[in-house]
Amino acid sequence: MKYLGIDFGTKRIGLAVSDDAGRVAFPHAVIPNDHTTYDAIKRIGTEKNISHIVLGESKAATGEDNAVMADIRICKSMLEQLGFTVHYMSESLSSIEAARVQGNNMPPQLLDAAAAAIILQRFLETH
Repeated sequence: MKYLGIDFGTKRIGLAVSDDAGRVAFPHAVIPNDHTTYDAIKRIGTEKNISHIVLGESKAATGEDNAVMADIRICKSMLEQLGFTVHYMSESLSSIEAARVQGNNMPPQLLDAAAAAIILQRFLETH
């Protein structure tokens, strides 16, 4: 089974895909969060034969939903309407970890795809 990982941001969305066996996550792309978002995700999902999506769940340090979580819930609903099965996985510190792993060699916007790969890999390792 192949998965798509999403690091949701208000301006950009990082995407990662798993290998065919659903064991290893790879950064894939960064797309704008705008009127083209869901068409792009649907196209990528079709091209990559994705049936399940792992969406980063955003929480404050207290464990409460943070400000972007309402938008993430809307995103989940939209993706489910497109026919995907959507799972949440904590995105806690994924961007910081991506920056640490990638170093300064990667443009900052591409770190979103690396963060999506970290979120997806966490899910793959725990399910």
